[in-house]
Amino acid sequence: MNEQHMEGKKAKKRPRSKDFIGAEAALRRAAVKARRRAIETTGSVPTWKDGKIVYETEV
Repeated sequence: MNEQHMEGKKAKKRPRSKDFIGAEAALRRAAVKARRRAIETTGSVPTWKDGKIVYETEV
């Protein structure tokens, strides 16, 4: 829904599942670990920044 449809309505709070608590942090840790390993093996990791491809050589 766009913002116009949400005006005047409160978002419903759903209880968080125990399975998903900490999942976002775990995904971030996994991404950092994957970038480190890719840099160790290939020397760089391509990423998209400011509309162009940039090759990161450090995490």
